Amino acid sequence: MSVLHTMNFLSHYYLLPEKENTDKVAGNLLPDLMRGFTKIYHQEIKPIQEIHHTDIVKGIHYHLETDALFHQHQFFIDHCKDLKQITASYDLPMTKNYIVSHVLLELIIDQYLMEKEANLAPAFYESLSQALEGELEEKIKMTVSRQNSKKIISIFRSFTDSQYAYSLQKNTGIQEALHQIIGKRIGLTFQEANWGKAIQEGKEKISEALPSFLEHLKDELNYAEKD
Repeated sequence: MSVLHTMNFLSHYYLLPEKENTDKVAGNLLPDLMRGFTKIYHQEIKPIQEIHHTDIVKGIHYHLETDALFHQHQFFIDHCKDLKQITASYDLPMTKNYIVSHVLLELIIDQYLMEKEANLAPAFYESLSQALEGELEEKIKMTVSRQNSKKIISIFRSFTDSQYAYSLQKNTGIQEALHQIIGKRIGLTFQEANWGKAIQEGKEKISEALPSFLEHLKDELNYAEKD
């Protein structure tokens, strides 16, 4: 079973204020963990107010709030445009270029965090392991249907065991992740040498503004939480 449905899960963990709460960490991961989770959320979680007080659902909501803020932010809009232009300048395939630039931007951010925050990935995986050692399975079964909870738990375990984030430490890590996340679906391997060059140029374009953007995003999320 493939466990690489995620994009910027390290960024979501980085932005989560209560990292010591393993249920919130687990919930914060779930929207990116499996394809089709949005449908599960709208059918099985959003309509049931009785479960919205649980830390797992609070983690899910924090993820969704982060996504909404991030995807509407001028940083995201501008740099997706930059990455599309860079891809075009290297004469690379333009298939689904909006999706490619979107995922590429999120992977660049996660790779940046891997490089700058040495303890982030180990702490993230330790938190997921602790969640599994606790009562996570029972809590997920209380949150979604039995059929969906079984799938989610299986993928959650595989994802935790694979420790995929460490693959981003390789020079070709982003290319390999692009292939796994979207390449198989749209017929791109991302193995051409020019992809490496385009990704490097994209990283250089984004890296200067990235630290202040992440701090700004933290501030906006914390302000929204207080409201």
